[in-house]
Amino acid sequence: RSFLLHDSDEADPKDIMRRAFASMRYDNIPAYGSATELVVSLSLASGKLRTAQLGDSTYVLLDQKQKARFVSTEQQHRFNMPFQLTIPPISEVPLKPRSEDAKESAQFFRPRPLDDDPKEALRIRKEIDADDFADLSSVGFDAPTDARENTHTMAHNEVVVAATDGLFDNVRVDEVEKLAERFMQAIGKIQSVKDVPALESKATATSDLFGGLAYSIAAQAVANYIQGDLRSPFAERAKLAGYSFTGGKPDDVTVMLAWIKDTSKPDQKISNLSAKL
Repeated sequence: RSFLLHDSDEADPKDIMRRAFASMRYDNIPAYGSATELVVSLSLASGKLRTAQLGDSTYVLLDQKQKARFVSTEQQHRFNMPFQLTIPPISEVPLKPRSEDAKESAQFFRPRPLDDDPKEALRIRKEIDADDFADLSSVGFDAPTDARENTHTMAHNEVVVAATDGLFDNVRVDEVEKLAERFMQAIGKIQSVKDVPALESKATATSDLFGGLAYSIAAQAVANYIQGDLRSPFAERAKLAGYSFTGGKPDDVTVMLAWIKDTSKPDQKISNLSAKL
């Protein structure tokens, strides 16, 4: 389905990450753990893809011929130790700052009051908006402010492949390229059909095939990580870091794809339209 956005409707991925993590610190649900983060936003007005990456969840941009034109790199403290956001279980004794100059100890979890007092809710919202995570940084934990940002101008028929490390630890970029080429060629053949009665089924088949590409990429990661003798990307990086490792690396695999389609006419570019629409 086609839709328009105002020129001003452009999300800031790093701010999304910051607000989400700050809100978690005030949540009534005690969700503990750690995770890497990758937030991606695409502006329909400018065609720009903005990213905020913290850790080893990465992304690849494929051009119109399904060849990688950009491959993001992992953000690690050292091998197999990625940056990540962390909320550990509550401790009655807060972690002490690494520096004596730091005035605040780390408060990872700040329970939100259960009452629905509007004034209290407004106060908490202001604290969330102002959270700079200085208490976390003072004890050596990563924060959204550490996220790496990037901006890319996307073109017609390009594909974004974003995934957790379970994919790119086990699947080489050229393997992703070959899968994308096979599926996108099949999609191209379907879209070349000009039979009017077949238009609706053509759209469904196109959507199914693109979903099949995402599934096939994830399935390739699973097929690779169960192989004990595979020379996986993770094994190659381990060798460079001075470790002995053979085979795939079993891990969670999440894959998200975006297919960029410019369907506007030259005089109907969203960037040329009024923001008051």
